[in-house]
Amino acid sequence: MVTHEHSAEDDSVAVDVVLLVAERTGVEPADLPPIEEAIDPDALDALFASARTSGTQRGYVEFTYYGHHVTVPLDGDRTITVVSEPAAAASDSGRSAP
Repeated sequence: MVTHEHSAEDDSVAVDVVLLVAERTGVEPADLPPIEEAIDPDALDALFASARTSGTQRGYVEFTYYGHHVTVPLDGDRTITVVSEPAAAASDSGRSAP
């Protein structure tokens, strides 16, 4: 499991996810598939920004990207978590995880 604290207000949460998955897999970020194939990055960033400014949202967003389970909390906790999926789950998405 890899966790990362998203700290800069100007940074994209979607970009952080790509960087974390790249770190986890040892693959260059540019060699990963576009995150748009897994989730709408603008919507993800907007949800996180809204939670950060309002402080009233609770919950999280979960999705699979490049065979990894990603969790982004919306409750002001800035820790993004990336966990490897079992090989079967990665093949279900049409991709194989390293």
